[in-house]
Amino acid sequence: MIEIIQDENKFYEIGDEWNNLLGKSGSDSPYLTHEWLSSWWKAYRNSQELRVILFKNHGQITGAIPLVLTKDKILGIPIKLIKFFSDHWGRMDFILTESKSEHIEEFFNWFRNEKPADALILSRIPEDSENTRIIEETVKSQGNNYEKKKILNSIIFLGDSWKSFLKGLTKKFRYEIRNKQKKMFSLGNVKFERFTEAGDKDKIIAALKLVGEKSWKYKDRKGISVSKEGEEFYRNIISSWGKQNKLDISILKKDSLPIAFAVRIRHNHTYFALETAYNQDFYSFSPGLVVQSILLERLFTDRNIKKYELGETNDTKRRWSKEYSPEVKLNIYNKTAKMSLCFRLNKMKNLLKRKKNNVEKSLKPKN
Repeated sequence: MIEIIQDENKFYEIGDEWNNLLGKSGSDSPYLTHEWLSSWWKAYRNSQELRVILFKNHGQITGAIPLVLTKDKILGIPIKLIKFFSDHWGRMDFILTESKSEHIEEFFNWFRNEKPADALILSRIPEDSENTRIIEETVKSQGNNYEKKKILNSIIFLGDSWKSFLKGLTKKFRYEIRNKQKKMFSLGNVKFERFTEAGDKDKIIAALKLVGEKSWKYKDRKGISVSKEGEEFYRNIISSWGKQNKLDISILKKDSLPIAFAVRIRHNHTYFALETAYNQDFYSFSPGLVVQSILLERLFTDRNIKKYELGETNDTKRRWSKEYSPEVKLNIYNKTAKMSLCFRLNKMKNLLKRKKNNVEKSLKPKN
């Protein structure tokens, strides 16, 4: 049986049941905890609507999917879209402990028959999870058009020591890490502070804002710490997790001025990178690199931490690690004439883009 939660108060009431279910599932991610999802919803809901899916058996919750309904456009065509909550920040998934195939089929029957939205976006789900396999099989069997994009999530395994880890980096990068640390601390009165409990919440948030407002993210409004919604989110999540030893906030200071920070999440022997920012006035000292390297060195001494997830890979993260965990993004279109057209147009657009990239690549001079 499916229950659709659209009332936020009903969602807030099931926190303990939600987290118990999550702990028993194979989808245990900090981004799926009730604390994270409710904190995100309170700050970022805007015009979105809740569409939280619960699967129930004799009144007991046996599965859940944290979804929202929003509006978007595909190639200029307005659509209704259902997607995960904070799907651009970290790993998401269906939270299922039993009857996975039955629950997933039941969900897609609802999506097909009730047509609550034109499309369903399932982003950042583990490529190798059983849920992903069943979802794809179900979508194919029901004849839905869908697209699949692979996402690489950079990972550092903390099995050896900081010294042996450094040896695995390129010589150039090792030199840069040591040189930037030396250069930074030569300024004098530079301090690295680390907060793993809520402490003075206002003081921590003020420090994050001071750095964020001097970072490149401030102009583009891309950082969590540089928006009103982001400030509310940090207040909510620090309040929820501050006493659970789940948050790890590192701040680098020159004199009493915060010049860089790294916000991380500790969850089941794994660290997750949430946000890093630095004061552009100190650009030549690479404070972001310094705060990251100091934190990472300390994590190698914490035997309770086995893995450090850096998030979706990019050139900077590749310098730290060549290890990845594969995730996928599934764009699933409902069976309507409008969405069939959107699917074909989008497929043609992607094909032309790939051809253009291949041509540009072939024209590049070879060394």
